[in-house]
Amino acid sequence: MEQALQAGSKAEQDLRRAKGLADYRQATEQLERELLKLSGLSLTSAQHKQREQLQITARQAREILAEEVADLIQLQRASEALDAAQTVGRDARHSELETARQALNQIPPRSFSANQAKRLRRQLNALDQ
Repeated sequence: MEQALQAGSKAEQDLRRAKGLADYRQATEQLERELLKLSGLSLTSAQHKQREQLQITARQAREILAEEVADLIQLQRASEALDAAQTVGRDARHSELETARQALNQIPPRSFSANQAKRLRRQLNALDQ
């Protein structure tokens, strides 16, 4: 029981240190595995509080993962629109660039996809000239 709480706390720290989506997903999954080990156990008041905090962190991590997946979808949408903009005529190009712009605007600066979005914005600006 104490070992699961410690492992859960480590997974919580790993979430904060994650450098990419894969690391974040792995830490979330580890945290959830440790929480499963704690379900149904009789805990002290302090252990119960710690488990509740870990559960809150796990719920927030799942929400962030969902947002990150949505960001990846927007990144893919923007990339496809930029690729299309390079092969279509002038009229369709404007539409594709606008699609890319809208998709990139959906990706917040705190996202793991932010650096890739920045690179695509530069490509967008070059094509828009």
